[in-house]
Amino acid sequence: GSQISLHRFFVYNYVFGLGGSQISLCRFFAYNYVFGLGGSGISFRRFFVYNYVFGLDGSWISLR
Repeated sequence: GSQISLHRFFVYNYVFGLGGSQISLCRFFAYNYVFGLGGSGISFRRFFVYNYVFGLDGSWISLR
């Protein structure tokens, strides 16, 4: 994988009932809080964790 896909984030928003109309840091902080991953910051590692937990194939996340 090479890039973060906005579609994936819209999927997260839809699936977890957080609204699919926008992507914002607030939503990502909400994910961290809700799933007990710590709300202090956003990191690529946390997205890798999401991919693993939800079976969404971590290949689409890239540090670049």
